[in-house]
Amino acid sequence: MGVLDILEKPLVPNDEKMIWENRKEDFLTNLLARESGWVIDSGGGTRYGISERAHGKDTIIWDLGPEDAKNIYRKEYLHRGEKFFGQTPEALKFMDMEVNIGYKSDLKKIIQTSLNSLLPENQKIEIDGKFGDSTKKAIKIVQENFGSQMLINEMIKNQKQYYRGLEDYSKYGRGWEKRAEYNPIKDD
Repeated sequence: MGVLDILEKPLVPNDEKMIWENRKEDFLTNLLARESGWVIDSGGGTRYGISERAHGKDTIIWDLGPEDAKNIYRKEYLHRGEKFFGQTPEALKFMDMEVNIGYKSDLKKIIQTSLNSLLPENQKIEIDGKFGDSTKKAIKIVQENFGSQMLINEMIKNQKQYYRGLEDYSKYGRGWEKRAEYNPIKDD
């Protein structure tokens, strides 16, 4: 096979890594569309979902462009969803929740509650806000036995429940509830 034969061969994106990378880029494009604009919210000045509170004075939020925002998301957010859920739709849902809630014990408790709602009584895990071995094992069990859609449904339900318990719910709740509806299986 010569150089010309290689160059004439069509490139087919069948490589799983390439497909996943394209899926994440689509997710980021859709995320920016959901998070567009400049707002003042509980995180302070926020643009493309990136807040002053989370990024301090190092990032000039009001002047942030779409590609700058994507770079922040690539660097700071996308890896945890993949780490816990693999290259799955629930990883994208986790990433979206992390952007909105932050990577803190509340987010992890929402996930643990979601897992417990699907696990049999003898396999339920402690809701401690930590992603240790038992949580990682529970994720695998749920993924193998229930699939992405059922887990995402539980994540949506518990995300909404979390928002309803927040102090600013009367002010931001409507938007938060809409945000919780994001489902990467249906929306991307």
